Amino acid sequence: MNKMIRKVKEIQTAEEQKKAQEHRILSNIDNKLTHDKIDKAYSDKIKIFIDPKPKQSNYSNTRMYCFNERNYTKLNQALCEIATKEECLNAKKYDLSGLKSFNMNIWLDLLRESNAIEGIFLEESFDFFDFRLKVREIIDTNPDSIEFDRYTYFKKLIEIDKYFTSGDENVVKDGLLLVYKGKEIHLISPELMRQFLALKFAYKCAKQEIYLNKKGIIKTPKQKADELIELILYVNGLILGNECTRFRNTFTLVDGANWIPTNDRSIVPNLEALCKTIYNEKINSKVSPIELSALFHAEFIRIHPFMDGNGRTARIMSNYLLILNELPTISIKHGNRQGYFNAISKAVEEHDLDDLVKIFYKGMQSSSKLILNTLNKVKKMEVKKTKSLDR
Repeated sequence: MNKMIRKVKEIQTAEEQKKAQEHRILSNIDNKLTHDKIDKAYSDKIKIFIDPKPKQSNYSNTRMYCFNERNYTKLNQALCEIATKEECLNAKKYDLSGLKSFNMNIWLDLLRESNAIEGIFLEESFDFFDFRLKVREIIDTNPDSIEFDRYTYFKKLIEIDKYFTSGDENVVKDGLLLVYKGKEIHLISPELMRQFLALKFAYKCAKQEIYLNKKGIIKTPKQKADELIELILYVNGLILGNECTRFRNTFTLVDGANWIPTNDRSIVPNLEALCKTIYNEKINSKVSPIELSALFHAEFIRIHPFMDGNGRTARIMSNYLLILNELPTISIKHGNRQGYFNAISKAVEEHDLDDLVKIFYKGMQSSSKLILNTLNKVKKMEVKKTKSLDR
């Protein structure tokens, strides 16, 4: 019994020493981080206080995420117009699969802007379509199948990354990837390629979930939450080109933020609580997918589960949730970088999601316009084709 008591005391002492050491380091790094804030980060165990609901005049519980009610009428009209035009063109045998998420303009915009937000600016000269063609046989796994296996697909994408970052002078030049098209050579940054693979992976996984739901194969909320955590690990691994990605096992800080991410011992419990919230039927019934995606984004950034790639992972995973609801993907602009960071800080510090929801809403409106423009171009092509046949 005495041995057991001594052992418990040793563990407690070790924990106290680690906490004290990190207190000293954090205080030295940034004197804005008060002991109260540091203590709050370390007292944060499992509860993450997520209860999304519109603000009320007497709303006072700052521990729960809240946001203003928003009128989605215009956006819903645009989405209905997209659905109608898609249905019309599909009936005429046009293959529009993936248009919502993989319209070329939206895709490239999302990837480039996401890198730019992280300060990754690389001069590239390429036709991204050629790169997609080069790896099509590998990446075009059909998710509309019970046999689709996430891990197998993940491994295939990691192999693509290994090939393109092998250091072979025929593949890489000055840190950029070479894609040959006849005599032309296109240059693609590894960061862009990895973002592409990660987004493609998330897209395929979302499509499989949609397929399984339509087939009546319904998973429990716990199964969905566990798979979402697994997906987060895979996406971060693809972004970093790391087959064995892991959650961080030490404290970290966010540049420019006046708050501290959750401590490393609470990462998994916090992620589990977050993912369960995402699949909570009561919450799903009272918030839109845009609001739920923004809520996930803010809480994921607050947890900051990885040492690197948290922002890029959060932006892809937020889009995964939108794709899961068969909505267009969104791109957060580098030009609005400070507004985006301010919205996240406001969400984390004040539990007020309104500014972040507004950014997501505008992003959805922008994507919807691009998709409608593309559909209109397809429609015009069809008219020209019909006229040429009449002649």
